Amino acid sequence: MPLTSVFYAGPSTDTDRAKYRAGAAAYGVNGADDFKVTGHPSIPYALAVKAGEAHGYGVTDIADEDQLVQCATLATGTRWDLIVDRRNWQSLLGGPSTLEVIQGGATIPNIQTLRTKGPGVEDDQPLALVEWKGGINTPNKVIDLRCWVAPGGYVIADLLARDYLAQPGAEVLLGSTTYRYTMGANGVWGWVDQTQMLTTASPMSGNVKPDWAPLRTWSGYVSVSSGAGGDNRTATAATNATGEGGLWFGYNGLPNFSGVYSVQLTGEHALPQFAHVPTVLNVSATRIKFKSRRLDSSNWANGYAGISMYVTVVGW
Repeated sequence: MPLTSVFYAGPSTDTDRAKYRAGAAAYGVNGADDFKVTGHPSIPYALAVKAGEAHGYGVTDIADEDQLVQCATLATGTRWDLIVDRRNWQSLLGGPSTLEVIQGGATIPNIQTLRTKGPGVEDDQPLALVEWKGGINTPNKVIDLRCWVAPGGYVIADLLARDYLAQPGAEVLLGSTTYRYTMGANGVWGWVDQTQMLTTASPMSGNVKPDWAPLRTWSGYVSVSSGAGGDNRTATAATNATGEGGLWFGYNGLPNFSGVYSVQLTGEHALPQFAHVPTVLNVSATRIKFKSRRLDSSNWANGYAGISMYVTVVGW
């Protein structure tokens, strides 16, 4: 049974507008399992998309029963497929929407490059990335790209979902971590971990601030190069095999603090292939230990000869 789509150019009722979520956000699904993509239990190279409701750019799609999506076979190698809910406004009344497979390559694709973006003409809502291995007719991996929306912002199931939700002011929650798409240094937009900016009652490291000492905020670029000594640093690399490294207070422009209350790291690099997303592991009186992955999620930011990031520290 095909999807039922509401709010194309055909008739709709006040009940439709009250019941369905179209217009609440750019994209979303309603229930926890709505439009969830899994491997089909019996059909080779097929996927099941769970029944439910999905919405995007003013249109709500309803699947009254689980949907079947058939993918191409693969004899050898690896292939990633992007599964989308495609909305098409180009027919006389528009719609109905369809579930489509967009074939990628051997590595995790750039979602924004692969999908069609054109609200009001043709637009793809990402649902999942599926990895196939040659000669195996069931998916090796399914990455959930769905999002849920409420008055407080989006909830996502995987960091890759941020790629298609990146709009100024957007805020997403993954687990217990909140990210906001905001303007950083030099007018560059990016996702910033908001959780790290919550100032705790006691310091993350160092001494408790006396009443007479105001909190101060320092922000700036810090670069770490290879060299002997330091956290996870070697003579040829600034990070180890799992993307771990250290920023030392009092070096590379990062000032000393008597007590540190919060730290925020934003990855920075002029070359896209070296862009990265750092996470704070822990903070001591002498350094900030971090772990960073590559922006395309292909690996850790491992073995970098040098690594740079925009750092904000609140302390005294």
